[in-house]
Amino acid sequence: GYSVTVYKHSPLDSNSLSNSSIRVLFEDSRGALWIGTDGGLNRYDRDRDAFVRFTHDPSDTNSLSNNTIAAICEDTPGHFWIGTADGLNRYDVRANRFTRYHHDSRGARSLSASLVSTICKDRSGAVWIGTSNGLNEYDAANDCFVRHLYGEKNSSRNAISCLYSDTKGYLWIGYFEDGVKRFDIRSNESVHLRDTPGDRNSLADQRVLSIIEDDQGKMWFGLFSSLDRYDPATQTFAHYRSDPSDPSSLSSDRIYSISIDRTGAFWIGTWHGGVNRYDPRKQKFLLYNNVPDNPHSLSNNDVLALLEDRSGFMWVGTSGGGLNRYDPATGRFTWYQHNNADPRTISSDIVMALCEDRQGNLWVGCSADGGLD
Repeated sequence: GYSVTVYKHSPLDSNSLSNSSIRVLFEDSRGALWIGTDGGLNRYDRDRDAFVRFTHDPSDTNSLSNNTIAAICEDTPGHFWIGTADGLNRYDVRANRFTRYHHDSRGARSLSASLVSTICKDRSGAVWIGTSNGLNEYDAANDCFVRHLYGEKNSSRNAISCLYSDTKGYLWIGYFEDGVKRFDIRSNESVHLRDTPGDRNSLADQRVLSIIEDDQGKMWFGLFSSLDRYDPATQTFAHYRSDPSDPSSLSSDRIYSISIDRTGAFWIGTWHGGVNRYDPRKQKFLLYNNVPDNPHSLSNNDVLALLEDRSGFMWVGTSGGGLNRYDPATGRFTWYQHNNADPRTISSDIVMALCEDRQGNLWVGCSADGGLD
């Protein structure tokens, strides 16, 4: 069995989490766990079983710029990049200080916007920052930024939702409202994939939620109303959508999370449609959803997070049904849900983030003031 330890914010305990609403979980190269919340950044100290808090202090310019954490990334020298709702921060572990970076309308080498949504380190070690107004590349030699694909006017079309560095060295940029761009980091040229009405060989939806690459080099895009596969070699699209008359089709068109398991199968977390397992060889979707009165089915059909652990179990975080563990050997789900009367249960049934550490512990980030388990 599994034992659950719940970590929450406690106003009287400075070693507790700074906030109980978890947005991001990140394990660094040294094995330390970092937790981004709605109320600051935390590092878990295993030896003391306590948290070190990093929060915004208006009187200290070396503190975090803002407490709403959207992204955490570690660069090759071992610095940490923290994206927030107001500013980017670089944390120097040895000096124990943050350097803040904001948009400056007078400075062309400043960030293109201060609202940071995502951070990605590419295969060469360069750090890329996705903001509400375009893409930024950190210039380490000059401690400034090179702006790419941004607008002089802050348009919502330039807001980046996700970044993905592929095996060929391209950077894929997903937008909240403007499709996908493939950016060549060598030439600075980009190819724009967008929804062209009437053209089946185009992106099905401009609103991009997730990007992943399969072992064939094809790109998969989780969209607001479709799952799309794009083959860069042939420049062709395949669209996967829900078809009520076809039980082997996708169960729901809104894709929140995609994970590839050790067998090469895709697990697709949807909103209102449970989880779909896609076998590329059979080209069929197998649906796992909630079946009333069946405690071995998925607990809830709104899926936010997916993670395959080292033992081959697939963990599914839901919005309202807690955590599920799928056992491929039995085809059954085990539910882990919050119970007010039992402090050993998970802290909330809204699971936002999952992370397995190098010791094999599963960390579960909950929302709605649930905390960390």
